[in-house]
Amino acid sequence: MRNKSMNLLIAALLVIGVLMAAGPVSAHSDGTELHGLIAAIDGGAGTLTVTPQKGGSDVTLKVDGSTVITRLFHPAALTDLQVGDRVEVKYDPTTLLASRIEAQLNLVKMVGFVSAMDTSTVTVMPKNGGANVILKVDSTTLFTRNGKPATLADIQLGDLVQAKYNPVTLLAARISAQVYLVKLSGIISALGTSTVTVKPKHGGADVVLQVDSTTLIKRNGKPATLAELQLGDKVEAKYNIITLLATKISARPNLFEIKGLISAIDTGAGTLTVTPKKGAKVVLKVDSTTLIKRNGAPATLGDLQVGDRVEAKYNAVS
Repeated sequence: MRNKSMNLLIAALLVIGVLMAAGPVSAHSDGTELHGLIAAIDGGAGTLTVTPQKGGSDVTLKVDGSTVITRLFHPAALTDLQVGDRVEVKYDPTTLLASRIEAQLNLVKMVGFVSAMDTSTVTVMPKNGGANVILKVDSTTLFTRNGKPATLADIQLGDLVQAKYNPVTLLAARISAQVYLVKLSGIISALGTSTVTVKPKHGGADVVLQVDSTTLIKRNGKPATLAELQLGDKVEAKYNIITLLATKISARPNLFEIKGLISAIDTGAGTLTVTPKKGAKVVLKVDSTTLIKRNGAPATLGDLQVGDRVEAKYNAVS
């Protein structure tokens, strides 16, 4: 009895071993596996073209009634799939007939600034550098601006955007925009009829800001006009990174102080030359706005004398 039981046990183990050995063969019975992005769909021809995830040439697969298709984990048809979808496909390497297709939505994220727009596209300049991306928009694109529902018409040049889009079709699924202004501190180096050129405080190229009726201008804390700004003024500005339109300019005089002796006076040219105790001579301009005193009393340029000890405050630019 004992020998008979052992023989039965050995026979059972042999059967289990055969079944286990046969398992991996059936697991591969539905063919080769392919991971990638859908590059093209032809519903009429019943084909699906996939760009392999790991590189290589596109693969065009056949799809028929036997192909099991899901998208977003739900049963689907070939026409439900979208170009750009991420797919896992199993197919016969000989016939190229797909036995199973599992598709997922595939969106790329990017952050940047709106640099151009038209009725069907939004061009985004990546925040961290690189080539601009022209995103397509349609009725399926969801827009928000400053946290509120919006339309394409509400988006503005220079807005900071976060976009999610199909990397193959470049169709944007979502564009979230918000107002973005650049801060700038420096000295006014030039003034035009509609521009203010600022030399940045911390170096770099001068920035030519555009000014229009929407620009809020203050000088010495009081409302002012562009005409009231002066060369050499210290400024703090906020402006649109794309259009360079200034939304706000706050200016104040930037005066240097010098102490020394008057070494020359030219009443005709309206200039006063001061020789400091240390350093080079400075030729100062004098006009009707210059406040002059001598021995504590109001005076004119003609009242001053060569050799007078003088203290002056002046604009180093103008």
